[in-house]
Amino acid sequence: MIVAAAVVGAVVVAVQTRAQWWPTAFSTPGGIAPSASATPLGPALPAPAPVVNSDPAPGSLVTTCEGETVLSVWAHYDDDLIFANPTLQGAISSGFCARTAYVTAGDGGLGASYVKAREFGILKAYNVMRGSSAEWTQSTVTLASGVQLTQYVPVDAANVSVLFFHLPDGGLKGKGFRTTGSVTIRMLLDGRVDKLTPVGGGDAVSAVSLRDSLADLITMFHPAMVGTLIPSIAAQGWQGDHPDHSTVGTFTREAAKKAGYDLAKMRYFEGYPVHLQPANITGAALTTKLLAYRAYAANDKIIGCATDQACLQRRGFGAWVQRQYSFTDEQLFPGGKTIPLSESANAVAVEY
Repeated sequence: MIVAAAVVGAVVVAVQTRAQWWPTAFSTPGGIAPSASATPLGPALPAPAPVVNSDPAPGSLVTTCEGETVLSVWAHYDDDLIFANPTLQGAISSGFCARTAYVTAGDGGLGASYVKAREFGILKAYNVMRGSSAEWTQSTVTLASGVQLTQYVPVDAANVSVLFFHLPDGGLKGKGFRTTGSVTIRMLLDGRVDKLTPVGGGDAVSAVSLRDSLADLITMFHPAMVGTLIPSIAAQGWQGDHPDHSTVGTFTREAAKKAGYDLAKMRYFEGYPVHLQPANITGAALTTKLLAYRAYAANDKIIGCATDQACLQRRGFGAWVQRQYSFTDEQLFPGGKTIPLSESANAVAVEY
């Protein structure tokens, strides 16, 4: 399948040079110096690009990379754009291969058409971050775990790819949605459900097969860094994040351990509670971040902010996009300490 994903503007401001970005952007909370300059408003976005050849074909996981790889794993489409930029922008601009996986379909109970629109928004955002207007090829990839993923790769380069598991969105309260059976990845993690069926159909996924799938990705990509959200079992007891966020963080950390990955190379990005931190993304860095986010948001009818100002005025989102804080495994799990899943404080997200 080929998707026409037009770039809305070339990224001309590199957030950080390669020397600055690696490894210092991952070694301390925040990872980017604040700027005192004002944030100019970007242009309005054009209409969404059309889609052609919608039938996926079988394929292989694209792992070839001439340099180092960054693998990031997220709960929803746009978690990366909100909580891990400008780190991801810096990685792509500096020549790293970026492999991004989304565990849920981010459906919000609204069905497959909304899921597909958000997926295309992600492709547009990544085109903005990499400065290209190329189309993307879609394929279905079966991992060693037996789990099938949807993979998109731009036709003009293989240094970026995005992967979708399509599991049901759990919602802010972690109760799921009637349209997908009121089941969630949180319930999968703690054993309340045995398996989840992907949104749109497909073979059911268990907690073991999801963990094994993420371990497969880590093993096959050989990443220099794995990024995800703060796990629910972090000893610091982070509160108020989306339950899908903390669940994906937990699955990813467990997968890294299963794969024998060095946890010192893990970076955990703060989700919803990041609004409590001082703003540290301003000026040109914020403009660049918003350019990619608006490219995505044009396809998300729930967000739908077409200008920088409109995005910044969105409750919750406006605060989140002006911040980025990441933490090491040792910071969140001092001495390897975890808290029992049953005592996790991340069962319900803060309402915005």
